[in-house]
Amino acid sequence: MTQIQPGIDTAGQAQSFGWPEYWPESAGEFEYLVDCLMTPLVRFAFRRLQSLPDAEDVVQDVFARAFDLRGKQRGKKGVVPYLFKMTANACTDCHRRTRMIRGKHSQAGAFQIIEGTGRHEQEVLAELERIDRILAGLPRHQAEIIRMRVVDELSFAQISHALNVKLPTVKSRFLYGIGKLRKKISALEGVE
Repeated sequence: MTQIQPGIDTAGQAQSFGWPEYWPESAGEFEYLVDCLMTPLVRFAFRRLQSLPDAEDVVQDVFARAFDLRGKQRGKKGVVPYLFKMTANACTDCHRRTRMIRGKHSQAGAFQIIEGTGRHEQEVLAELERIDRILAGLPRHQAEIIRMRVVDELSFAQISHALNVKLPTVKSRFLYGIGKLRKKISALEGVE
């Protein structure tokens, strides 16, 4: 059995944040990719769909499609941004399919699997809705980075890697977004 060293994946390729940089070349490397990205992608999908079963289904479908693409993409760089983009697109498709059929699906306590905090899904959903209302007036790219940093608890470097955006751009979008939020909150406090 191959032992995985920090900073090196099973193919000896450099990694960032424990996430592989290159598309896997073997089934074992693909399994490692799934292990590394399952939770971040489910959280990413859950935030968009607000349904844990749908989020898990979307991510499973993304990994199934990625496994099929593995032969074409083998050895190419950029697997993480590709999977995050696939997940975002799959969430949009799922949302479009289910929007008219049903409202928000809730399964009490299901979010505990992702969070590990013991909080109930309803509390988490209420918090996510509150965050969405607060971020509603920001440009989409700034709001997305703030969500990934605050809600998904990803580092700036991980966000940069996941969105395939340069690190200084991620930091500046976060800073400008936070600045706009501060002005918005100051204006609301001045009204009261």
